[in-house]
Amino acid sequence: MSEPYPTAAVPETAVADAAEPVLEAPVNRLSVVALIAAFLLPLVGIVLGHLALRQIEQTGERGRSVAVAATALAYLITVGATIGIVAYLASLTGVLAT
Repeated sequence: MSEPYPTAAVPETAVADAAEPVLEAPVNRLSVVALIAAFLLPLVGIVLGHLALRQIEQTGERGRSVAVAATALAYLITVGATIGIVAYLASLTGVLAT
């Protein structure tokens, strides 16, 4: 009787390579700090995000998406806060009153 699923021959080198651990580049720590700072101190998050992107480009570390997200989020929070403050001050002075 034949096997229900035919098996392919696996070369011995493939089995030996599979047993070795795969080393990945470490995650850039500054990108994680930039993401946290984006919520607490957005201007600091912007600076740290740009520094993290530069480090990642130079070292080849992982974490580029985290650094980009931190930078974009910090910019969005800064712009939103600026618009909110300007609108609030305008409402105090009656500029927006009709």
